[in-house]
Amino acid sequence: MPLKKYTLLFIFPPKWAFTILIALTKIGFTVAFLDRKGMRRHPQWKNAIEKKILIQITQQPMKPFHSMGIAQAEHIITQLSNTREIRFLKKATDDKKADVIPKRLLAEKFLILFYALSTAKKLSHQSYVVSFEAIRLNQLCQKWGTAEKISIEKDAIIGADSSTLLATLRLISLSKKIIQTINRLIYLCYNILFTSKKTTPRAPQKIAISLGFPWQLKFNGPRAFHFLVDDQVLKKEDVLFCDEINISKNTLNEHRSHGWNFHEYYQNSTSILSKKQVLLLNSELKIIFNLWIKSAFASLDEISLSLIILGDEFISAIYLKQSTHTKVYVYTNKDYANQFAKNLALRYVGISSIWYPLFIGSPAIFDKTDSPHDKKEILWYGQNPTHMFLYSKAAADSHITHNQGTQHYHYHGPIFAELIINKILSHTTNDTPESKEHSLKISVFDTTYINSQICPTNYQHAITFLEDIYDLAQTFPMYGFNIKPSKPDSYFLSDTSLWASPKLGKKIVGNRKKLSTLHNVYLFSDNKDPIELIAESDVIITDGLSSPTADALSVGKKAFWYDPTHSHHGYPFDQAGFVAHGRNELKNKIQDLLNQPHEEYKTELRNNIYFKNFISPRINPGSLNKLRRTIKEETY
Repeated sequence: MPLKKYTLLFIFPPKWAFTILIALTKIGFTVAFLDRKGMRRHPQWKNAIEKKILIQITQQPMKPFHSMGIAQAEHIITQLSNTREIRFLKKATDDKKADVIPKRLLAEKFLILFYALSTAKKLSHQSYVVSFEAIRLNQLCQKWGTAEKISIEKDAIIGADSSTLLATLRLISLSKKIIQTINRLIYLCYNILFTSKKTTPRAPQKIAISLGFPWQLKFNGPRAFHFLVDDQVLKKEDVLFCDEINISKNTLNEHRSHGWNFHEYYQNSTSILSKKQVLLLNSELKIIFNLWIKSAFASLDEISLSLIILGDEFISAIYLKQSTHTKVYVYTNKDYANQFAKNLALRYVGISSIWYPLFIGSPAIFDKTDSPHDKKEILWYGQNPTHMFLYSKAAADSHITHNQGTQHYHYHGPIFAELIINKILSHTTNDTPESKEHSLKISVFDTTYINSQICPTNYQHAITFLEDIYDLAQTFPMYGFNIKPSKPDSYFLSDTSLWASPKLGKKIVGNRKKLSTLHNVYLFSDNKDPIELIAESDVIITDGLSSPTADALSVGKKAFWYDPTHSHHGYPFDQAGFVAHGRNELKNKIQDLLNQPHEEYKTELRNNIYFKNFISPRINPGSLNKLRRTIKEETY
């Protein structure tokens, strides 16, 4: 049979594998690969993708792969619950749910495997998955079985039954684990031998706020990185910002000149140990030593990694405790296993953790009978902060189903509501020369688009959205339109962007520029603070069920979501009457909202059951103040 009838799907191939993939195409195979690193940034990969020599598939697994990955991980780890490594994991953290860390790590890998197998089927009838990790995961399923209603087609995985290959993989895995353990133990011994026993002055702040992403420094308005600090409940001198992203010295010096305090929060234990900045007690040494020793011989890679991570986070937590007076650690968006280990370690040293939301997204807002979205979300699985703040009761109910170790759930509405109200009450605006000409202002927010056909808000959706907003602005020349993009143009075009598309990306950027040529339109940059635009607008429109509309509704602003491609019918926000589909509904919605008296509109909003269950329990919810008070209470 001709080789061209066979398709090989590689899972996340490394850069050096390019020659192998190209060689396979030359002998007749069709070669595709899952990409999560943006391989287009490498010229040879980019050239092969654009010439369609290689098929690039950007990962966007939806229903039912999240649920399947979670179920299979739980099925396997539960059977290993009596192993000494799992028992010690729970004992060291004094937490019965500590095994959620290996469950989460394994769930992520199974999610990818199930998605890859499904994707391979769609590529051709004779497709095969190529991945060492797929072979290992298949072997786990052969040994421990599969969860209910789950099966793995091992014949679709190249090398699945090769005993030689399996033995080689086990040897490589063991070698890696031993090297990791030895490396850490060397640093641990170095610390024991050379760290000074003298105590150093501790930073006086009791509140540590994580800066874990560069985009947290993106805005300079009300949503600046220090928006939690109001100098009433939380005072500047009581807060320490943990630099976890290596902020440049110039930026740090600039912020410090305004009185902000920063702490260098090392991301790995070896950095702390090598700098001799932590003094470990015998009891702490015993736990860390045992975690790392047991990691070398754990029966499962994910259990081994969990023990390694937890040992690392114990050292980080102890360092934070010894170098500061921190009582509470506040973070957002760090929805991964390392953070779960960090929360357990922080709890061990007496520091509570608080997770707060920046976005409304949760499986709850996509819930309907025929939804393409999964009711489970891998990002929510296993969350375990002391306190979790959410927009709504529906979001809290969804989180609770994800095997979380969270101790306290709070759902008081969008936390940015108070910032919007304060901006309105300040009577200060950011009018542009163009917008001053118009007494009525409409702010339009797009969303984070994904260049994947199975994603409802894909690039074609973005093109249609911009075309419809252009038509809307032309239809109502008497209104001013403020356009706030979520991402810069480079997101769609740069080779370093995972979702770059020369053809569709160029069309999106072109539509943006065309829109900005209208006399009643002002196109802002992606770093424009959304709070300012919401506060000064009469109507707010958002694409993709993204958060600005929810934030606006929570303060009684006239707002809705726009669905240009009819992909959001039947979801809770649509049932609530908060979604317009297509150009005609878009124009009618604008007219209806502008004609409706504001008090009548707010009364309808208060009585809307979907508003109360999915967005905010009330208008002007005071959620940010509740978050601040909870942070303050944890310092006592």
